[in-house]
Amino acid sequence: MTTLLERRKVMSRKGNGKTAAFELKVGHVFVGNKGVYKVEEFLGEGSFGKVAKCSKFRSLEVYAVKIMKISKAGQKEFEAMKLIQDLDPDENHLIKMYECFTHRSMTCIVYELLEVNFHDSLINEPQLVPLCFIRVIAQQLLKALKALKSIGVAHCDIKLDNIMFADLDVMNVKLIDFGLAVETKELLTETDIQVTPFRAPEVILGLPLDESVDMWALGMVLACVYSGNYLFPSRTEYETIRAMVQIFGLPVADVLHRAKNKAAFFTRDNGDWRLCTPEEYTEATGVEVRHMDHVIDFDKPVFQENLEKTEYLHTDKDQAKMSREGSRKTEAFELMEGHYLVGNQGIYKVQEFLGEGSFGKVAKCTKLGSQEMYAIKIIANVQKGIEEFESMKLIQVLDPDENHLMKMYECFLFQNVIYLVYEILEESLEDFLNKNKCKATPLTYVRAIAQQMFQALKALKSIGVVHCDIKLDNIMFADEKSLKFKLIDFGVAVEKEELPIGTEIQAIPYRAPEVILGLPLDESVDMWALGVSLEYTQRTTSYVNGNHVINLDQMTEIHRKQFDMYDDDDHKAFIDLLKRMLVVNPQHRITPSQALEHNFITMKHLTGKKRKTSPVINTVLGKSSSHKCFSRVLNLGFLLELRFALKKVTY
Repeated sequence: MTTLLERRKVMSRKGNGKTAAFELKVGHVFVGNKGVYKVEEFLGEGSFGKVAKCSKFRSLEVYAVKIMKISKAGQKEFEAMKLIQDLDPDENHLIKMYECFTHRSMTCIVYELLEVNFHDSLINEPQLVPLCFIRVIAQQLLKALKALKSIGVAHCDIKLDNIMFADLDVMNVKLIDFGLAVETKELLTETDIQVTPFRAPEVILGLPLDESVDMWALGMVLACVYSGNYLFPSRTEYETIRAMVQIFGLPVADVLHRAKNKAAFFTRDNGDWRLCTPEEYTEATGVEVRHMDHVIDFDKPVFQENLEKTEYLHTDKDQAKMSREGSRKTEAFELMEGHYLVGNQGIYKVQEFLGEGSFGKVAKCTKLGSQEMYAIKIIANVQKGIEEFESMKLIQVLDPDENHLMKMYECFLFQNVIYLVYEILEESLEDFLNKNKCKATPLTYVRAIAQQMFQALKALKSIGVVHCDIKLDNIMFADEKSLKFKLIDFGVAVEKEELPIGTEIQAIPYRAPEVILGLPLDESVDMWALGVSLEYTQRTTSYVNGNHVINLDQMTEIHRKQFDMYDDDDHKAFIDLLKRMLVVNPQHRITPSQALEHNFITMKHLTGKKRKTSPVINTVLGKSSSHKCFSRVLNLGFLLELRFALKKVTY
């Protein structure tokens, strides 16, 4: 008995005649009914012909033109596309056809240009496809099948190659290649449809057919995407049937009775049906059966390792194997731009990496289906990641915007790596200072930083939490234009009562003396570190200037010369605040609440005084000045000074 597989070989040998038409090259031109198309590049090739990416003359549009050397096959596909012309191709996730025309005895069908097919996407993506992706894909393709069923059409060739991304960023897919599509009523028993890995059992066994063959094929596609391999061995139909029997058991007697091709696969022993042995199948059909391959166990999904590209129906067999490399336990540091991360609240795509440290990386990511951007901290050490998540949970009762704390959206484990999703901020205070290292930082900036960080520390103190790692790198601009700052990185934050003597916290330049000396610790360690950070904004180290030790009183004169645009009393107020923050005895150190009432923050010391106008303002207002102007790189400081001058503000 001849099987469909053998009939396929016969059909593949037919019509192999070569035509001069396929000497087409890049740059050739086609004249269609709706325009003139120029071949820019070839996207694919099979025995049917070629698919070319073409531009349209006098237009910026590009198309995928399928060029078929067998005119009859081309006309059949065109007729099949006419069957679905009443369906909205975008709403129903079907490929869009623009026109069909004949060029030198070739049939050319002009389609919309899509991105990449499922098969190539799986091969090129060394990660398991997450269920939330599969859900989106399934939903769209089920909608396509529902639309086809509503008009009585069966696709008949659903496979990985015939599902393409219309937009990979938003996971929008389309069903393509309707070359074998027919009206359901024309699906006769033993119709030659579907490639072996996706072939429904009723097609193999010669049972009556309807549109449900597409549902089987789609199920096989989804199983393939999920597991990374074909669900059933796919070299011969016998291997497929044997795997089905292994999983589902023998078909019921009534089904076998109606199956026209059963003799190749099943036989009777004492009146009971059983599966033929490989030797019996080979003897009956002449087709050799290889060793039984494994069948996918969905309780233990595997990684894509041997995902072979299926041959096109009615084409020469393509035996080239395309394998996916990698392993299930992909490390965070193998992530690349364009990779996807699957969270609990959405799917994130890595756009670029913002930074890297011993903990891992921070990536700027988009969220699929939205325009939102996030900063995702990727922590390879799961325990460290969990600890940071637990620290963030300590502060979840605080309003992150009101208290100038970084906002966390979610935490998830993906491929044995912890991912923390944070709001995306602008730049750190350290980067800002390094960028403007030749420019003194105006006290307008310093005041804004201090006030907001004091508010953050006050909020943390109210819930008994210590940050333990305040430094320039962990203070970031939320909005540089409006001088909004946020405190970030709670990786070592703890509750105050968990701060035992001898705890190793804080980077050395910011480390409080009680930490170094092994004294009892509390939240005042954060005030010390913030004091060092604020002093550093003035570009003079608190204790060392070159090789000469200086004190805070000496800073007054040094900084007054640097900041002669500022009222001297204002600068003295800043120095006084630093002194109170950098008291060696933590019991005498200023608290966040007290700091918020300090004159430098409230500016009470300036009440009744007219503010000295800066050289920048003098220049803007046309006044003569012998002072050197500050660079306009400090835009906000400039604008604030300008506002004060124009309003003639007094304090």
